[in-house]
Amino acid sequence: MVNNRRTIKDSGRRGFTLIELLVVIAIIAILIALLLPAVQQAREAARRSQCKNNLKQLGIALHNYHDANGMFPIGMVNPTSVPANHRNDPDVGFWSWGARLLPFLEQQALYERLNINNVHFLSRVADRDDIERGLDVFRCPSDEAPEVNSGRTFNTASGGGGTTISVATSNYVGNFDDTRQYANAEGAKLDTNGNQDGVLVYSVGIKVTDISDGSSNTIAIGERAWALKDGTIAEAGTIYGARSVLEGNNIIQTDSAGSSVFGLASRCGLNPTAATCSQDYDWTYHSAHAGGVHFAMADGSVQFIGENIDFSTSLDGRNANSGVFQRLANRRDGNTVGAF
Repeated sequence: MVNNRRTIKDSGRRGFTLIELLVVIAIIAILIALLLPAVQQAREAARRSQCKNNLKQLGIALHNYHDANGMFPIGMVNPTSVPANHRNDPDVGFWSWGARLLPFLEQQALYERLNINNVHFLSRVADRDDIERGLDVFRCPSDEAPEVNSGRTFNTASGGGGTTISVATSNYVGNFDDTRQYANAEGAKLDTNGNQDGVLVYSVGIKVTDISDGSSNTIAIGERAWALKDGTIAEAGTIYGARSVLEGNNIIQTDSAGSSVFGLASRCGLNPTAATCSQDYDWTYHSAHAGGVHFAMADGSVQFIGENIDFSTSLDGRNANSGVFQRLANRRDGNTVGAF
């Protein structure tokens, strides 16, 4: 009987030893550990680039608005400056500069539904979908803020007895001024000289010709994150308007109303902590990026300004000793700004 079985010769091959397998696994783990930070950095670089592009689009929209209207949009109507018998007038509205830019951000349909020239902001109570509608161009992708900003609300009755309405979150606020010298619990007010030295301010449309310090050296819009670096919630801002309270038949301003849409280059500097900034952090600029904050300048360019930029700790930014940061926020202080 023929034996059909073939003898398999020893080819000299052998499997991995346990030690070799462990070494291979260790090498793979090290490579992954080295790769992950690089991937995360690449993703953050992409998010940071998108944030910069958002501000570029907002800067272009500001100039398109200026071309169409002969001025930049008002930041918001100051409720405390409106006579009590006119605070419910539709043209008062308390709509923000963001709402006014919508036609120049390819949001004409939304702008028409909001009807900001004829419909009061408070009337959105009946149709809140639009003012809770977030827009990507107003959101920094690095920030983890909620889409609807429950911290920036307005109420339909005095004392909180009405319906509380939230507003879509924005990570970008307009430059109101260079200092918090005259801000109080009711929000930023005009100082004794009537100054509003930013670009997007209460009740007045600023023209390029009003920016005597140079549009490339003046901040128009800056970032504000949902939380500070130490985790303190700062609530970012809102797209469409500031919160208000209806008291009787009149709308009055409440605390944080202005800070919903404005920023101040106060004594806090950039990217502060709650310990260094106290309650002023809800007025200043900070970001989810490492090392600084993006700003759209009044000429439409975008600058990333480092958090170590010089700034004055004085409440009064309108003097020769004011810091570079305050000078960038003041459109007409006459202080020359070099490299920053």
